[in-house]
Amino acid sequence: MKDLLTSDHRDVDAILASLFAAFERKDAEEVGRLLDYFWARLAAHIRAEDSHLFPAVLRAFGSRTEGEPTFELVESSILHLDNDHRFFNRELGAAVKELFDMREDGPENRTKRLDALRAKLEVVFSRLELHNREEEAGVYRWAKTLGEDEATSLNAKIHQELTNLPQRFRKAGNQRMR
Repeated sequence: MKDLLTSDHRDVDAILASLFAAFERKDAEEVGRLLDYFWARLAAHIRAEDSHLFPAVLRAFGSRTEGEPTFELVESSILHLDNDHRFFNRELGAAVKELFDMREDGPENRTKRLDALRAKLEVVFSRLELHNREEEAGVYRWAKTLGEDEATSLNAKIHQELTNLPQRFRKAGNQRMR
């Protein structure tokens, strides 16, 4: 499970690198395509964590009476990460809408708006970088406390969520756009 989600973090980071390269080229169409794909990939990742990983870890630590970390720390960390998830979805949704609205702009105004959007997204992506480190250092490690059967089931559910992308990103049997 940890390897699957950590690997997905790296895949999403690669999409971000391509996205910022498109910003550098002032290629609004490519920015839009990559931002849409990034948002879909991040949404799948968030869905996997919120629907499967976080509840499993909370259940595992909720039944513990001793040891570190405490249930309160685990619960607080997950609430913080979940708050980040809502922030990412809200900000990325607004960014995609802004790109859609830019279609009516002339080239000069579009360039200014792309620069402003890039600045906004840099803040979002800085928070995402910290968020990913927190997940990898905390909740992903805590998932090791799950029993073997539960971990196997969780891994399958997470894999299913990560590959469940909108139809527009599915190509000839490959659900991940490269």
